[in-house]
Amino acid sequence: MNVNKELVYNFYESVATLGNIGFVPWAPGTVASLVTIVLTWAWQSFFGINPAVLVLFFSSLFFIGWYAAGIVAVHYRSKDPSFIVIDEVVAMGLLSVVAGTDIFSSVIVFVLFRFFDIVKPFPIHLLDEKCKGGFGIMIDDLGAALATLAVFWGISFFYFFPGT
Repeated sequence: MNVNKELVYNFYESVATLGNIGFVPWAPGTVASLVTIVLTWAWQSFFGINPAVLVLFFSSLFFIGWYAAGIVAVHYRSKDPSFIVIDEVVAMGLLSVVAGTDIFSSVIVFVLFRFFDIVKPFPIHLLDEKCKGGFGIMIDDLGAALATLAVFWGISFFYFFPGT
């Protein structure tokens, strides 16, 4: 690899691993999800960043992550290496916007997302099995995020509107 190609690859690896957080020896997806929810909460709480800006940021990061994850997975000759955590970052970032600055909501969203991302119940496991490359790495986590949203909104409905 020449110097320019190595620098470009290192950039993609840094994106895919969230600045090497993906290389932590234990539960890199959980660590990246936790870092993301804490940062997103702080951005909303202390800096007042508009949720629409965060949605635009994390949606854009989906496409950047798609490309970076694909390159890194090919480099390591692996379908979905556990150290690629940009997929968790994007999904958890979008979920963090939904949870807002409420700590209770953030904890529920975090726990639900990690459950769906790890267990991959139907139909999430189909996304994991059928979709390939960087897109496949990214899309199953968005499936887990959608399942999280469904359950979270169900919990919220019964919590805020009991007896209805």
